[in-house]
Amino acid sequence: MRKRIAFHLGITLVAVMLLSGWACNYAKTGQLAKDAAASVLVAQQVEIQAHNSGYIEDALHQAFQREMLSLADAGVRLDAAINQAHSASGATAELKVMNTLLADLSQNKLAGIKNQNTKLALQAAFLTIQTTLDNIAAFGGK
Repeated sequence: MRKRIAFHLGITLVAVMLLSGWACNYAKTGQLAKDAAASVLVAQQVEIQAHNSGYIEDALHQAFQREMLSLADAGVRLDAAINQAHSASGATAELKVMNTLLADLSQNKLAGIKNQNTKLALQAAFLTIQTTLDNIAAFGGK
Protein backbone atom coordinates (compact mmCIF):
# COMPACT_ATOMS: atom_id res chain seq x y z
CA MET A 1 0.00 0.00 0.00
CA ARG A 2 2.78 2.44 0.91
CA LYS A 3 4.64 1.63 -2.28
CA ARG A 4 1.52 2.38 -4.27
CA ILE A 5 1.16 5.72 -2.47
CA ALA A 6 4.82 6.52 -3.09
CA PHE A 7 4.45 5.57 -6.75
CA HIS A 8 1.39 7.80 -7.18
CA LEU A 9 3.14 10.61 -5.32
CA GLY A 10 6.06 10.32 -7.73
CA ILE A 11 3.77 10.44 -10.76
CA THR A 12 1.93 13.44 -9.31
CA LEU A 13 5.20 15.25 -8.68
CA VAL A 14 6.28 14.62 -12.28
CA ALA A 15 3.00 16.09 -13.57
CA VAL A 16 3.32 19.14 -11.31
CA MET A 17 6.90 19.72 -12.41
CA LEU A 18 5.98 19.47 -16.07
CA LEU A 19 3.03 21.81 -15.76
CA SER A 20 4.85 24.34 -13.61
CA GLY A 21 7.89 24.51 -15.86
CA TRP A 22 6.19 26.27 -18.77
CA ALA A 23 6.14 29.76 -17.23
CA CYS A 24 9.63 29.50 -15.80
CA ASN A 25 11.82 32.54 -15.16
CA TYR A 26 14.70 33.15 -12.78
CA ALA A 27 12.50 33.01 -9.70
CA LYS A 28 10.91 29.84 -11.00
CA THR A 29 14.33 28.29 -11.53
CA GLY A 30 15.08 29.03 -7.89
CA GLN A 31 11.86 27.30 -6.88
CA LEU A 32 12.75 24.33 -9.08
CA ALA A 33 16.02 23.98 -7.17
CA LYS A 34 14.00 23.67 -3.98
CA ASP A 35 11.66 21.19 -5.72
CA ALA A 36 14.68 19.09 -6.70
CA ALA A 37 15.71 18.87 -3.05
CA ALA A 38 12.19 17.84 -2.05
CA SER A 39 12.13 15.21 -4.80
CA VAL A 40 15.39 13.72 -3.54
CA LEU A 41 13.85 13.47 -0.08
CA VAL A 42 10.81 11.64 -1.52
CA ALA A 43 13.06 9.21 -3.38
CA GLN A 44 15.06 8.58 -0.23
CA GLN A 45 11.91 7.88 1.77
CA VAL A 46 10.66 5.44 -0.89
CA GLU A 47 13.96 3.58 -0.73
CA ILE A 48 13.99 3.49 3.08
CA GLN A 49 10.44 2.15 3.16
CA ALA A 50 11.32 -0.53 0.61
CA HIS A 51 14.32 -1.54 2.71
CA ASN A 52 12.26 -1.63 5.90
CA SER A 53 9.72 -3.81 4.10
CA GLY A 54 12.44 -6.27 3.12
CA TYR A 55 12.55 -5.51 -0.62
CA ILE A 56 16.08 -4.10 -0.60
CA GLU A 57 18.99 -5.93 1.00
CA ASP A 58 21.16 -4.20 3.60
CA ALA A 59 24.26 -3.80 1.41
CA LEU A 60 22.26 -2.32 -1.46
CA HIS A 61 20.38 -0.09 0.98
CA GLN A 62 23.66 1.30 2.29
CA ALA A 63 24.87 1.94 -1.27
CA PHE A 64 21.60 3.71 -2.09
CA GLN A 65 21.86 5.83 1.05
CA ARG A 66 25.45 6.90 0.29
CA GLU A 67 24.48 8.05 -3.21
CA MET A 68 21.23 9.62 -2.06
CA LEU A 69 23.19 11.60 0.54
CA SER A 70 25.62 12.75 -2.16
CA LEU A 71 22.65 13.65 -4.37
CA ALA A 72 21.06 15.63 -1.53
CA ASP A 73 24.34 17.44 -0.82
CA ALA A 74 24.65 18.39 -4.49
CA GLY A 75 21.04 19.59 -4.35
CA VAL A 76 21.87 21.88 -1.43
CA ARG A 77 24.82 23.29 -3.38
CA LEU A 78 22.58 23.71 -6.46
CA ASP A 79 20.03 25.62 -4.40
CA ALA A 80 22.77 27.85 -2.98
CA ALA A 81 24.25 28.47 -6.44
CA ILE A 82 20.88 29.56 -7.82
CA ASN A 83 19.15 31.23 -4.90
CA GLN A 84 22.06 32.75 -2.99
CA ALA A 85 25.11 33.13 -5.21
CA HIS A 86 23.19 33.56 -8.48
CA SER A 87 26.00 31.59 -10.11
CA ALA A 88 25.19 30.00 -13.46
CA SER A 89 28.53 28.20 -13.55
CA GLY A 90 28.04 26.86 -10.02
CA ALA A 91 24.53 25.70 -10.88
CA THR A 92 25.77 24.02 -14.07
CA ALA A 93 28.49 22.17 -12.15
CA GLU A 94 26.02 20.90 -9.55
CA LEU A 95 23.53 19.87 -12.26
CA LYS A 96 26.29 17.74 -13.80
CA VAL A 97 27.07 16.14 -10.44
CA MET A 98 23.40 15.44 -9.78
CA ASN A 99 22.86 14.00 -13.26
CA THR A 100 25.85 11.68 -12.85
CA LEU A 101 24.65 10.43 -9.46
CA LEU A 102 21.10 10.03 -10.70
CA ALA A 103 22.28 8.06 -13.74
CA ASP A 104 24.21 5.68 -11.49
CA LEU A 105 21.22 5.22 -9.19
CA SER A 106 18.87 4.66 -12.13
CA GLN A 107 21.08 2.36 -14.16
CA ASN A 108 23.23 0.48 -11.68
CA LYS A 109 21.57 0.45 -8.28
CA LEU A 110 18.06 -0.35 -9.55
CA ALA A 111 19.41 -3.49 -11.22
CA GLY A 112 19.96 -5.00 -7.77
CA ILE A 113 16.28 -4.75 -6.81
CA LYS A 114 14.29 -7.89 -7.52
CA ASN A 115 10.81 -6.66 -6.59
CA GLN A 116 9.22 -5.04 -9.64
CA ASN A 117 6.89 -2.73 -7.68
CA THR A 118 9.79 -1.39 -5.63
CA LYS A 119 11.81 -0.85 -8.78
CA LEU A 120 8.90 1.02 -10.43
CA ALA A 121 8.36 3.23 -7.37
CA LEU A 122 12.02 4.21 -7.31
CA GLN A 123 12.07 4.76 -11.07
CA ALA A 124 9.12 7.15 -10.70
CA ALA A 125 10.90 9.01 -7.91
CA PHE A 126 14.10 9.25 -9.96
CA LEU A 127 12.11 10.43 -12.98
CA THR A 128 10.67 13.24 -10.87
CA ILE A 129 14.17 14.36 -9.89
CA GLN A 130 15.40 14.10 -13.49
CA THR A 131 12.44 16.10 -14.81
CA THR A 132 13.12 18.84 -12.28
CA LEU A 133 16.81 18.93 -13.17
CA ASP A 134 15.95 19.07 -16.88
CA ASN A 135 13.62 22.01 -16.21
CA ILE A 136 16.34 23.83 -14.29
CA ALA A 137 18.78 23.26 -17.13
CA ALA A 138 16.26 24.33 -19.77
CA PHE A 139 15.06 27.47 -18.03
CA GLY A 140 18.10 28.39 -15.96
CA GLY A 141 19.53 30.75 -18.53
CA LYS A 142 16.31 32.68 -19.12
